[in-house]
Amino acid sequence: MLIVIVIIIIIIIIIIIIISIIIITIIIIIIIIIIIIIIIIIIIIIIIIIIIIIIIIIIIIIIIIIIIIIIIIIIIIIIIIIIIIVISNSSETSRLTNTIRIANSLDPDETPRSVASHLDPNTFCVVSSGSKLFAKAFKIRFPH
Repeated sequence: MLIVIVIIIIIIIIIIIIISIIIITIIIIIIIIIIIIIIIIIIIIIIIIIIIIIIIIIIIIIIIIIIIIIIIIIIIIIIIIIIIIVISNSSETSRLTNTIRIANSLDPDETPRSVASHLDPNTFCVVSSGSKLFAKAFKIRFPH
């Protein structure tokens, strides 16, 4: 009988050891699963952060491209304005040169520099607003 009790105690101890090993294994598996889940969550957070950074970089690049396009448009507008000014000044200069030639052809004795050079000190030369230099000259007499 004593032998049977010892065998039963040994069997119970072996069962307790096996159950302990199974419980420890289950705890280790649960810890590994928790660690894997934490690693997956960290990877997902890192991927989300990388996507946000890429979106911010794309938005910055789009803003820079828009600013460059606006600067190019402004430069083109300035160039067009300069071309228009140059063309209008050259046509106005040509018109003024033609006006001086016509005026000088009316009086061949006049020097070719200016028709108004012979005006007396009591006259005043008015320049038309349509021309920067002059288009027509009007003589206005002032009382002495």
